[in-house]
Amino acid sequence: MVSNCNDDSISYNDIGGATRQLLQQNAWAFKQISINLASLQVHENIGLLCQARDNIFKILTNLNDMGPTMKKMAPLPKVNEELANSILPPRIFPIQ
Repeated sequence: MVSNCNDDSISYNDIGGATRQLLQQNAWAFKQISINLASLQVHENIGLLCQARDNIFKILTNLNDMGPTMKKMAPLPKVNEELANSILPPRIFPIQ
C-alpha cells in the first residue's frame, strides 16, 4: 500500500517484487515526463507514456493472478486497453 503520494516521498514498503519495480519505473517515467514538458521536449514523452501504460497493464495482470488475497479486496476499476492503445502506439524503444 502506498502511504502517501508526495513527489519523492512515496513509500513502497508494503509492495514487493515485480509490482514494486514497475511502480518505481513509472514514478521515474512520470518525473522524466515532467522534466521533458518543462524543457519543451514533448516528443520525448511518447516512449515514456507507452512504458507507463505497459507497466500499468502488467501490474493489473499481476494483481489479478495473486489469487485469494486479491479476492478479499474490492474489484479494481477496469482499464480500457483498446482506448489506451488507440492513443499511444506500441512501445518501440526502451526507457533509458
